[in-house]
Amino acid sequence: MPYTRSIRTWVASLVLLLLSSLDTTSWAGIEYQLMDLGMVRLTDVDEHGNGVGAVITGATFQAAVFESGQPPQLLGFLPGGTISQANAAFEGRIVGESRTGDHGLVTHAFVVENGIMRDLGTLGGDPTLEASATNLNATQALGSCGPPASAVACVWDLVAGTGPEALPTLGGPWAHGLALNAVGVGVGDSTTADFATHATLWGLGAPIDLTPGLDTGSRAYDINDANVVVGQAGSEAFRWSIGDGLETFGTLPGDVFSRLVAINTAGVAVGTSFSDSPPPGPPRPSRAIRVMGDTMEDLNTLVKAPGWVFQFAMGISPQGIIGGNGTYNGQPRAWLLIPKHQDKDKAHK
Repeated sequence: MPYTRSIRTWVASLVLLLLSSLDTTSWAGIEYQLMDLGMVRLTDVDEHGNGVGAVITGATFQAAVFESGQPPQLLGFLPGGTISQANAAFEGRIVGESRTGDHGLVTHAFVVENGIMRDLGTLGGDPTLEASATNLNATQALGSCGPPASAVACVWDLVAGTGPEALPTLGGPWAHGLALNAVGVGVGDSTTADFATHATLWGLGAPIDLTPGLDTGSRAYDINDANVVVGQAGSEAFRWSIGDGLETFGTLPGDVFSRLVAINTAGVAVGTSFSDSPPPGPPRPSRAIRVMGDTMEDLNTLVKAPGWVFQFAMGISPQGIIGGNGTYNGQPRAWLLIPKHQDKDKAHK
């Protein structure tokens, strides 16, 4: 069936957007506690502030959930696979991707429910095609389906157990679905008829180009329930909303490009400002960033954590818990930064 949504639901989401305001004043000056998640890969933070991603073992990695005070919850693999990664979790469901098939050479999307991993399926039911689920809400998962060179954004119905269903592009051959909010508005990127890659929003009817006329590429990484979108446009992190349109933020001093990859219900966004690590001097690491209002901040300046470099902020919970990847004494580590008004037993310095 076509990817549609009732007029009532769409109007309700627009009313929510118009009535909402990005009140980030309560987040200013907040102090964080650090939780060391170990040598794992973090991809997102769920609504409870738990991390999702993968445990790295040698040359392989396995999808996992990281909860406070608990060892990683390993999720396994689809049949035939030895590599998997969790990309998002919501209300007890976890979605991601796993190698599968003969010799584990094909990547399929999965959902984990009640501890059981299930293959979400591919376009047309062809097991030789690939799929990846990147985000979800209470009823749907969003991702990409098809051959890597011509994949399209697609959506699965998690309640009915159907899909995937391909979403329309901006006129070009491929697209990627990256984030989905509570009312089913999705974002990602798509090629145009001129083969430019532009940040894209899928709502009611045709996809919407969020950066029309932009000469350089763009990608939307996340959308909150007020339909505020964050991503990267050219070399700059951006925020987009119906009321304010496209706003860009530049980079931290000395860096070459930036992106925002997550935004919570309070409108606080996180991401990374990337260095060019120029020779002949020592490499300068990329830095995790937080954007509140119109201000971009280096997370490394907000936390006293000797030996740590917070490089890539990957997610932020509704309570403001930020998760990402970086290094401790030069070794790769994942981390959570927990506001001190949260449960202090959840963190350690």
